[in-house]
Amino acid sequence: MRKRIPNYFKAKHMIYGLLQFDDKKCTRCGICATACGGGSIIIPPKKESEKRALPHVDEPFPGVFLCVACGDCTAACPNEAVKVIRGFTVKKPYYFARLTQTNNLTYPKKY
Repeated sequence: MRKRIPNYFKAKHMIYGLLQFDDKKCTRCGICATACGGGSIIIPPKKESEKRALPHVDEPFPGVFLCVACGDCTAACPNEAVKVIRGFTVKKPYYFARLTQTNNLTYPKKY
């Protein structure tokens, strides 16, 4: 099977990671958003006289989420309020192809 690069902006090519935030356990401290390497967790700003909204995964385009389900947020949360409910996978027949490596590598030229 030939290798193709999946288009990360097409839902039919990808299955994005999904997180579940427990409203009862979450204190809205922001540690999960800080620990997120991809910057996919958003903590909404607090509105006056209201409780801060629950964190959520960013959706830059409809149906496209940035979460890769690495689990850093679950490990960092002191209250165990974050749970990975679906991992990040590539649907078949899309496989990653190396873009940066060639068959014969050479050292850089000295100037």
